[in-house]
Amino acid sequence: MRKRLLALLAIAAFVVAPTFASLSDTVDSAKKSVSIKTEETKEKLFDNTTHPTWAAGLSLGTNSGVQVNYRLDDKITLETVVGFGLFNKKVQLEEYAMYNATSFEVSELKFDVNAGLGANLGFTISSSTDISAAVVAVGEICYSFDDDLPLDLALRAGAGVNLDFTGSSVDPSLTVPVAITCVYRFI
Repeated sequence: MRKRLLALLAIAAFVVAPTFASLSDTVDSAKKSVSIKTEETKEKLFDNTTHPTWAAGLSLGTNSGVQVNYRLDDKITLETVVGFGLFNKKVQLEEYAMYNATSFEVSELKFDVNAGLGANLGFTISSSTDISAAVVAVGEICYSFDDDLPLDLALRAGAGVNLDFTGSSVDPSLTVPVAITCVYRFI
């Protein structure tokens, strides 16, 4: 019985020990890989030299006001405009999710073409309740200056369905938001 137990222990030592050593190497390798990928991800997330995270500026158009942009990644930017309606005289909030679809060059100037969806909410500041809500599809052509002058100039236009809630009635209509924007990229 002792010989069998010693034989089993010897076999276990020769089989189990290398297995644990191999497993330990695998775990160490996995830790290094995760560490490297984590560092690469941090560098991509916080590398604002090529992809600034925030931008702020002015939007002049059917809703004129302050615009704030937040870039999620290379392709997707969220744009928020808080302002005053040019034609409907309402305080308005616009939110757009823009996707960088393509780009083109004209005389060595690179323009980005963005497409997206948005939602607009407007309300009057008076005794009568007048609220409007719209869902719009938008397109945008944007020119970004270099980092010496971190500005983005854009022309944005869209079309969508607007619902005006006036008193107890709901009036649907077509909305065509148009704006020229200029934002400063925080680098």
